[in-house]
Amino acid sequence: MLQANFGNIFSALLKIFLAACCLTGTSFSHPIISEFSASNSTILQDEDDDYVDWIEIFNPTNTPINLGGYYLTDKSDDLVKWSFPVIQLFPGKAMIVFASEKRRSNPDENLHTNFKLNSEGEYLALIDKDGLTILQEFEPSFPKQVVDISYGFKSSNDAEGKGYFSPPSPGSVNGASFQNPIPLVEFSHSSQTFTEPFELVLSGAGPGQTIHVETNVDSSGSTPEPNENSPKYENPILVKNSPDRSLQVRARIIDADGTQGETVSSTFIYLEEEDANNSARYIGEPIRNFTSDLPIVVLDNFNRRRPSSDRDMHISIYEPKAEGDEKRASVRNKPDLETRGNMRQRGSSTGSWEKYSLALEFRDEVDEDRDLGVLGMPPQSDWVLSGRWEFDRALMRNPLMYELSRRIGRYAPRTRFVEVFSNTDDGVLEAQDYMGVYSLIEKVKRDPNRVDVEKLSPSDTSEPAITGGYMFKKDRIGWILATVA
Repeated sequence: MLQANFGNIFSALLKIFLAACCLTGTSFSHPIISEFSASNSTILQDEDDDYVDWIEIFNPTNTPINLGGYYLTDKSDDLVKWSFPVIQLFPGKAMIVFASEKRRSNPDENLHTNFKLNSEGEYLALIDKDGLTILQEFEPSFPKQVVDISYGFKSSNDAEGKGYFSPPSPGSVNGASFQNPIPLVEFSHSSQTFTEPFELVLSGAGPGQTIHVETNVDSSGSTPEPNENSPKYENPILVKNSPDRSLQVRARIIDADGTQGETVSSTFIYLEEEDANNSARYIGEPIRNFTSDLPIVVLDNFNRRRPSSDRDMHISIYEPKAEGDEKRASVRNKPDLETRGNMRQRGSSTGSWEKYSLALEFRDEVDEDRDLGVLGMPPQSDWVLSGRWEFDRALMRNPLMYELSRRIGRYAPRTRFVEVFSNTDDGVLEAQDYMGVYSLIEKVKRDPNRVDVEKLSPSDTSEPAITGGYMFKKDRIGWILATVA
């Protein structure tokens, strides 16, 4: 009896052990996300010839799997965000799902989710057919992703060995190209204003690696992204006052085999040493002494003049900091937000105003949209600086009505008042670059934190795909034609 009981106990313990192995071990019994790319620039195109994010789904089992009813999501609070159609995935085979927001679920064509991936890192999960069981997740978020370097599992039956792949291997075995990403260039000084010259030191390259650099010293406008033909960094870069344009430095590490790391950039803006009497007519004092109880926005388009059309630019935002009993913002502080971007004059009849409104777009190092939270508002890439000028000298009409609308539960853009400097004509920031007080407004666009409606695609021709709300833009025909031309 004792022997029989021991046998039963051993059998039970063995089952528990095996179950634990299934939960935490090194193999899968269900489809998996084996690899994905959240920054696809040149590797894989979809049927529209677009380079979009992609997710590789692999069947590591010995039997075919019907993917119909499984889900992919990038939101931990919405596990059924995108559903697979009925489609067979055979043993040892992989398929690509494009994370493009194009919402295509025809099993005979390429599949596209209703979300994109954030290269800065975000939640990603594969959900079982019950819509509740998380089969696999990257939580709280996958790590920051690198251009044209994918992320996933070292081998398709290994639940632990996650890492980067260069080159990516969509649809192929992952193990052969597993490696860590090229490190980022480290800057001794981040983007900032300055009043005295200093040396910028770049570091971070390992054995067999070199740092390549591009600057805008000899040309206005966009600073090119470094490549293997760009100058090699050998000595510190002198950052000093330039009469032509503010300095932008872009750098990346390139390995001996030609593998390129991610580009990093910093922008340095000289604060003019001004005569107090001259600056008084603009802001009451020299810019080096200027402070505000509002956030300060500094725009610099590297001497490309008034932005009547799209201009590359750098934006930095300085929030009020405690100074004694009050909070004041100063451009002498480190910026609370800074990024590359694009700016252009906004408006038709208002475009000729001295205090013109602006459309802003934040961009990353490969000129894709970069979603950033601004002054407590949810992350997005598109923003508006509204001046109103002749229409509303008090700058209160739109912000007031937007706020009232939100308080009664109706959608309206969020707003913040800011003071704006815009340097478009030289290499120094000075009092005469002051544009005044603006309302920083969320651009009306489709987004879960703005207008929460799904993107429609040409294949959406019936309900429920065509339901849920629409957005229309009404504009002047003459302005539209001029913009297209």
